[in-house]
Amino acid sequence: MRRLVLIALLGVGTLLLSPAAQAQSRLFVATPIGMKFTGDISGSAESVSGYALGYGFSFHLGLGVDRLRARANDQTNGLRTELTYKFTDVFAFWRGYGLDWQVGYGKGHVEVAPFNDTSGNSITVDRADASQKFITVGYPLGQSFTVHLGYHLISADSPNINVNGTSAGPFNLDAKAYTLGAQLAF
Repeated sequence: MRRLVLIALLGVGTLLLSPAAQAQSRLFVATPIGMKFTGDISGSAESVSGYALGYGFSFHLGLGVDRLRARANDQTNGLRTELTYKFTDVFAFWRGYGLDWQVGYGKGHVEVAPFNDTSGNSITVDRADASQKFITVGYPLGQSFTVHLGYHLISADSPNINVNGTSAGPFNLDAKAYTLGAQLAF
């Protein structure tokens, strides 16, 4: 968290010192390339798909949406299900040190498909509120096109997991995701 704050402060400083010529609107698109569960589900996602779309205004702030779908196959806990994370994001972007940067925050929710564990228990998880913090670093290929790598730190807690219709308490759905994307300035 401290690193994210430090990078954001460096970015704001760079933004304030950036030339006016770089004040362009930007269109951003990305896709997830990996995900690791860090809550009550453990291990890497068996598969991940989805998208992130964003529009950056000329004043270096932007809005976006993310949708990440991941298939969990947690052999340690006997869980195999599909999770869908959806976010609405705000972010700041700037060019500094020869790279394009984005730092942002998203708010949304997570839905977990019903599943059976290895013991045959029928499990449902209530919809969870979620948030994410993210940073992307882009390598410019010319004046208007950039290729980005992103890191997303996702926090999500479902208020309840039901096992065979009986409440079993909260369920943590935290994760880390990695994205690959492109940005076009105009």
